[in-house]
Amino acid sequence: MRNTNQFEMGAMHSFRALTYDERYQLPNDCSRPSLKGIVLPDSTSLQLTSLRNYVAFVAGDIDANPSIGQSTYKNRLRRFYTNVNSCLRSMPFKVHTDVIPDWARNAHGEEEFNYFIYDKYFGFGRYFSPATTPMAFLIEFLRVARDCAADLVMNTPGCRPVADFFRGMDAALGMFSEELYLPLNPSIYLASELEDIPDALLDTDIQAFNTWRVHHAMFAFFANMATAALSGKVEKRNIESATIFFRGTTVAMWSAVSFGAEIYNSTIRPSMRSSDAPHGFTGRHNKDYSVLLAKLGEVFEMPLSTQLPADELVAVKALAAAYLDDGDEHIQIALKMIGAGQSLQTEKMVSEYGASSESAISILERLKVMRTNQVHHLL
Repeated sequence: MRNTNQFEMGAMHSFRALTYDERYQLPNDCSRPSLKGIVLPDSTSLQLTSLRNYVAFVAGDIDANPSIGQSTYKNRLRRFYTNVNSCLRSMPFKVHTDVIPDWARNAHGEEEFNYFIYDKYFGFGRYFSPATTPMAFLIEFLRVARDCAADLVMNTPGCRPVADFFRGMDAALGMFSEELYLPLNPSIYLASELEDIPDALLDTDIQAFNTWRVHHAMFAFFANMATAALSGKVEKRNIESATIFFRGTTVAMWSAVSFGAEIYNSTIRPSMRSSDAPHGFTGRHNKDYSVLLAKLGEVFEMPLSTQLPADELVAVKALAAAYLDDGDEHIQIALKMIGAGQSLQTEKMVSEYGASSESAISILERLKVMRTNQVHHLL
């Protein structure tokens, strides 16, 4: 068994401290670097192909056998964890993560500072810029995915989050495989002895922070991948991939709060309340999600001005359904965590400016109505 410090260095090493010194700026579209052009060693290509094939098998089996039990999912998560570690060990690349990337320059204004505060709190490395190395993006993605798998094994949030996690991994690795020109040989699979996943931490608060942060990192990746899918050619395949990634953001939210309301209100919420956000900490300062919502708006408007082929229109309608479901899930999570309480931003605005003390649920219900109106022509 590893001690707490070793576990934090292992399972949480994807997170790092950031400093704000007037040079932090996110690219407007939060775009990720393409993996095309990377020349991987044969051993790494083989490991990635094996990982892709395993995840494709699991995702296919989920659709074919919806009654898969919790123990089977746990075993598959352990296998995924082992395979990702094998991939990472095969990569002869070192990623420097102790400084802000060179593209993070010339920040100014409150909006950029709010994005920075959000990233600083969650410790995001921000490898979403075209100016960063594609290899750094791939390694960071694999690290976060591995840490999510480890957490899902420890916290057993249920079958649905694990199923949608694997669906998201399948879509992502499929995209990566095409960009990397990995061999299309479904028989390639490198079996290795299952690695032990670190036991749950004795310190419940540390464990909760790890859960909270790692699934928010996965949320950011899924949101980013959904935007990337919708930024390409508007076709059925890309829209369906975006829907998978978008549903991945929804289940990532549920996985992030698997520790329950008591720990959330005693530990997690106070930590956000004490952040440096000028007008209160809020999920609206997640740049990836904001960019995705803007892109979704563009896609939902297309059928109003363009005659889409029938299969593409069906795909857009399915994406709209996921969009509405996500609004419902936000409400359910807020009910579970804070009941009739206020959002942190409203709480701060009330205390500092005497603003209206509207509940978080009321705000989310209004947003749900706005979403419904936005896609009513697709219903």
